[in-house]
Amino acid sequence: MEERRLLIVGRDPAELAQLKTSLEPRGYSVLGTPPGEGVWQGLETLKPHIVVIDVHRGFGDPLEELVRIKEMIPGDVFVPVFALYPDKVPAEIIRGFQRGTDDFIVRPFELFELILRLEVLWRMKTLQDQLLATNKRLHALSITDDLTGLCNQGEFKRRMTIELKRVPRFRVPVAVIFFDVDHFKGVNDSHGHAVGSHVLKEIARILVANLRETDIICRYGGDEFVIGLPGCDLARGVETAERLRELVKMSLFRLGPAEVQVTLSIGVEACTAEQTFELDTLLQRADSALYVAKEQGRDRVRVLDAVYGGKSP
Repeated sequence: MEERRLLIVGRDPAELAQLKTSLEPRGYSVLGTPPGEGVWQGLETLKPHIVVIDVHRGFGDPLEELVRIKEMIPGDVFVPVFALYPDKVPAEIIRGFQRGTDDFIVRPFELFELILRLEVLWRMKTLQDQLLATNKRLHALSITDDLTGLCNQGEFKRRMTIELKRVPRFRVPVAVIFFDVDHFKGVNDSHGHAVGSHVLKEIARILVANLRETDIICRYGGDEFVIGLPGCDLARGVETAERLRELVKMSLFRLGPAEVQVTLSIGVEACTAEQTFELDTLLQRADSALYVAKEQGRDRVRVLDAVYGGKSP
């Protein structure tokens, strides 16, 4: 049987122990805790599938703990909350649902009824988890390049727009590296598209392995890649680009009998508090620098002269 983790919040230790004893033989891993700090610790350590809260009178607002529990549960996780009420007061039960209760039972109750109601909540959670997982997969597909697993152009622009807004406010630069694979058409023509696709996937792997988690790595289209480097000025952008160029140049890409070596032509630009650019302009300048690299012989990193001290590196 699949593990079912249950957190019970209540003030009566004897009742908590009784519920634990009754529910554990029926497949539940039960942790009982009083309200307060123990609830947070229980949520962190147990990561419960269902939370049961024993609503007591005489301790201020009996539903206050319910609100706190709902606030503690991450927004991207569905954890149903079940309330045990001391008596049948419709106004309190309605207010409980308004505060986030998913189901309830009123004392006195039969154990089998509690178990059946928990079973319904378990089924509800299972279906909701499947829906959330499907939504996450669909979202990931919508922002991911299907060949390389990198972010796609739309996601890159979304994230870079956020980073560029921080530049003038926090005076933190953002560099952009724009590159493509030299003579990539020749790779496809000589070895086939499967080898060409393998080369692109391996380049993506090199980028992920040698850049920071905060860097925004994108397959822009075809054999073009673009990288956003938050916190990096132009000099650091050029340094990073040179390192990546050398790593790719030294790599031998194998697929079946084919062995391929490629080089990159790279353009770099940066947005700083002193020299700001809109995203489209920033990308255009990096792209223009890339074509300067191609015109000058490929396998090199270039920036536009007007920005980088009057000369290319």
